[in-house]
Amino acid sequence: MDIKKALKNMDPEELKALLPEITERIKEQSSMAMDQVFKGHAIFKAKVHEGGKVTIPEAEMETMDIEEGDIVQLIVRPVKKKR
Repeated sequence: MDIKKALKNMDPEELKALLPEITERIKEQSSMAMDQVFKGHAIFKAKVHEGGKVTIPEAEMETMDIEEGDIVQLIVRPVKKKR
């Protein structure tokens, strides 16, 4: 059944009573989707040092089992300019 039609035909009070459950299910599904997308990834902010060097925070290195000398892939998005 088309969800738009189902919602349109639903009694407003019944719909109002279901909204908290619907909202919670959407949150759960979104959280599960995000877990799948970012599984095995870490997101953090880092300062760019002299020579373009970036330090990975110790907590992320431990969580991701990264050691000195490992090769990692970075996706860079500027967050704040120093200038």
